[in-house]
Amino acid sequence: MNAVVPDRGNVWEPFRRIGAIANRAVPQVSPWLAAKEAVAVLRAVGADEALVVDGDGTPRGSVTRACLEAGRPDAYAGQRMAPIGAVLHESVPLSVAASLVRALGVDRIAVVSDGRRAIGMLRAADLAAWDGLRARPESRNSSPRRSDAREADAEVDGTSIALSPTQGDEP
Repeated sequence: MNAVVPDRGNVWEPFRRIGAIANRAVPQVSPWLAAKEAVAVLRAVGADEALVVDGDGTPRGSVTRACLEAGRPDAYAGQRMAPIGAVLHESVPLSVAASLVRALGVDRIAVVSDGRRAIGMLRAADLAAWDGLRARPESRNSSPRRSDAREADAEVDGTSIALSPTQGDEP
């Protein structure tokens, strides 16, 4: 007797790691790099955004070409950067990152390797392409308020995640 089992897709897919889909081609610039030079770097590689990293490669924020061009010509990348929503290790499952994006309402996550060195960026659109940001009916209204989620560590889908605040970091 042959049983027919409905196709539920790859059951291991939620355990795929964010390092597999993070944009590793995003350029990295120093917070002390002049805005004019940062724009030149972005143009040279054909990118619209860069991660701002400190001397150890730790992500501090992100900066767009438009933001750099709109600011004072003598500004530095660190003065024009926006904070990153969260910093996660490349081994975090995609399902956890998707839940965190929904819970915090952030647009981008910096992805780091061991030693907290930046290896890329993961945008909400990347996660949306991965799973359509499946909003489960039982979790739509159970998200913590944004301010509550940033105050301490978060627990998402049973996994404890230490949030790394990046706001207020000056170059």
